[in-house]
Amino acid sequence: MGYFSGAFMMNFAALQNSSDFLGIPLKHPGQLGAIIMTLQNVLCAMCSYPVGWLSDYGDRRKAVLVCALLLLSSMVSFGFFGYWQWGIFLGVLFYGLQYSLQGALMAFLSSSMPSNLQGTGFGVFFSVSGTAILISNAFIMGTVWEYYSPNTAFFAVCIPVVISLLFLPFIRVYSACGECDSSVEKK
Repeated sequence: MGYFSGAFMMNFAALQNSSDFLGIPLKHPGQLGAIIMTLQNVLCAMCSYPVGWLSDYGDRRKAVLVCALLLLSSMVSFGFFGYWQWGIFLGVLFYGLQYSLQGALMAFLSSSMPSNLQGTGFGVFFSVSGTAILISNAFIMGTVWEYYSPNTAFFAVCIPVVISLLFLPFIRVYSACGECDSSVEKK
């Protein structure tokens, strides 16, 4: 529930009513959203392979930790510095980098469930995470955005991310053969 739709980044940036973004002239409001999504996707494309490769070595919980810290950095950038164009840029930068770690997250999920239950495990993951994102967008981001402020909404979604980080060390990791790998398990 600590995740938010990229549409919130675009809406937040559009609220600034700027005629340019970091020196790029904007002829209409839709351009800013396109710039933000392009930047996010370029960062993701550039970094996905290297971070995926790095996550294949060592404990994948580290990749998930970095992913969560980048997501928190994105939210804090929007929350504290979002009225400044460079703050928006930093928020999008961290969000794009965090997004590039999604492959590492999927690898971590795969290694956290027995091999004979991975299909079921991914089905449960996408059902639960899809529902959680809907709840987060509608009730956390949307409600806090409307009744308090957009900045506060970004801070509000930090709470579930921090809570999930508390549970990260306790997740069991399985080897390729489906048995719990005690060398990678919680120390």
